[in-house]
Amino acid sequence: VTVFSTSTAALYVGGHIFTGNQNAATTTVSSCGTSPILEGNDTAGTIIIGSGVVTSCTLNFGASFANPPITTLGVYGTTVTAGITSETTSSVTFGFSASFGGGQFNYMNIDESN
Repeated sequence: VTVFSTSTAALYVGGHIFTGNQNAATTTVSSCGTSPILEGNDTAGTIIIGSGVVTSCTLNFGASFANPPITTLGVYGTTVTAGITSETTSSVTFGFSASFGGGQFNYMNIDESN
C-alpha cells in the first residue's frame, strides 16, 4: 500500500514508513543546550543536544497533534538514562538523569487519535 498526499501525510508499507515533513511550520527544539541539532520532524528523528549542562530537552511540534502522541525514545552511547517528563499536543519534553550536553537520542511520535 502506498499513499502520498502533498497536503496531509505520506505512508509506504513495504518495510518502511515515510515521515516527510508535510507541515508549513517547522519542528524545533528548545532548552537543549547551546546550538542543538534536530534531524527529523514531528513524527521521528534524532536530536543532538548542544553543549552545556543539559538535563532536559523539549521537542516542539510543527503542527499540533489532536491528542498527546505516544512517544518513544532511545538513548545510546552513554550511561545517562532518559524519560518523558511532559507530553502535550504541541510538545514533548525529555528529562535526563544527569547532564547530557553533547549527547544524542532518537524519538518517535505516533498519533493516537481515533
